[in-house]
Amino acid sequence: MEDLIFGLISSPDKIGANNHAGVLRELTLTWLRYGYQGSVIEASNIDDLLQKVSETSYSFCLIQTEGHVIDEKWHPAYWNTEGFYDGIWRLIREKDFFIIGEIENNNSGYPGLKTDCLLVNMNYFRLAKPKLGNPQLSVRELNPFKLAPGHTIYPAPKGGKVKLVPQINGWNFINTSLGFGLPVQGFSSSVNTSRFNLKADTHQNNFTSFLRKYDSTAISEKGLTESQFKFLNKIKIQLDNSRNSVFLWNIESYDDLTPNSEHPIGTLFSVASGFKPVRIIESNGCGAKTKVVYFDYSKKALEIRKLLVEEWDGKDFPHFVKHIMKLFPYPSTHYQLWEGITPENINWRDVELVWEQELNKWGGAKAFQDSWLEYRALPHEYMHCNLLADKKELLARISSLDDTYIWWSNAFFTVYSNWLFSYDERRQLFEKWIESLAIANPTCLVNGSDHNNSSVNGLTASEYFNSLRVSPANELVINKLHQYSIRY
Repeated sequence: MEDLIFGLISSPDKIGANNHAGVLRELTLTWLRYGYQGSVIEASNIDDLLQKVSETSYSFCLIQTEGHVIDEKWHPAYWNTEGFYDGIWRLIREKDFFIIGEIENNNSGYPGLKTDCLLVNMNYFRLAKPKLGNPQLSVRELNPFKLAPGHTIYPAPKGGKVKLVPQINGWNFINTSLGFGLPVQGFSSSVNTSRFNLKADTHQNNFTSFLRKYDSTAISEKGLTESQFKFLNKIKIQLDNSRNSVFLWNIESYDDLTPNSEHPIGTLFSVASGFKPVRIIESNGCGAKTKVVYFDYSKKALEIRKLLVEEWDGKDFPHFVKHIMKLFPYPSTHYQLWEGITPENINWRDVELVWEQELNKWGGAKAFQDSWLEYRALPHEYMHCNLLADKKELLARISSLDDTYIWWSNAFFTVYSNWLFSYDERRQLFEKWIESLAIANPTCLVNGSDHNNSSVNGLTASEYFNSLRVSPANELVINKLHQYSIRY
């Protein structure tokens, strides 16, 4: 999607502000970073934004207003489930359009557009440079239209003009599209079910009381829009279970694990998640004194890692998962499975297929088992540690060791951190972590993601820290200090 840039509509005086609009802006930008690592252009209105984008070489612009949040969902790849970004890319690839967005209509007779999310073809925009079209008080001559089922607007076959008073935002984008002979359609259902509009116009709205806070009590629908209620409940599930969560599989890929050490790993420090630590050892090699130190803020994750190392022989993981879930029952242990799935409704055929996909990454069952048996024979230690709070014990443990490697995954970019901490707070936490790590062990190889969810790999702690100092990131243009980018 290199030909697509994202745009943000927000109030300039709210940037960085710890108030309702400021937090909504941050939520939009933060959740965007789960699936988009490009630049963002910001303006206070759509017309100014598109003028800025028109001066670049991008062919498409996805506009969001502050408070519009793209949902992050995890599905097994073989489900072929279309998410937000897949849906947007399919529209770009398959449709000829000027504007795509949800259509609004009223008694004025001429339709408009909801402006929380719009997809604009900049190649057509540059031809006409149209304004969005604010509500009018006087009659305008407009291109006639035909509204078809499914809320798609087509150019009327008769031609000519209609005289109406357009009273809904976006009417001129529709008028321009019809002038090009192009229909205006809404987003696909997969896009619409993968986004939330958290902004509400009513003063009776209750959403502000939840911002940047955690409340363990049930969330009531009263005083909330449907989008706000659904979003808050997704947040609540993660906050309620963050300290007892377990990732049995890695969501991210192994593509960033190219060999980058002249020596075998002496000590691997790793979060207690999936099989990426096994792959790190395989990629970089191990020696007679190699050991593994697991650190995690979830005690359950550490306990299950210990169980795997001590009892599992590397065969038939789905069968062993059933054993794990009996020893560590849900809901006291929260298993991070795919969207909407818990141990109570899991389809075990899905587990088997996901495991087959994992084995394929290793070259088959025997190749994986050989790597696993070599890995589990290494000495293992387990440390309860929250990188966002107290990391002194971990830093002391890693200090002065030779040939170290650390993988912290996306510890600085989780639902927990993204909801409870502002962007500046997350940035400061991450930068302090990197500085402390570089002081403790400058030659330690680093791997994970930063506070913007941008990959970190291929560098030592000191190399990364020095690069970070001369190239500070911000919310709109992120750092890309890595050899290989993966999606966390």
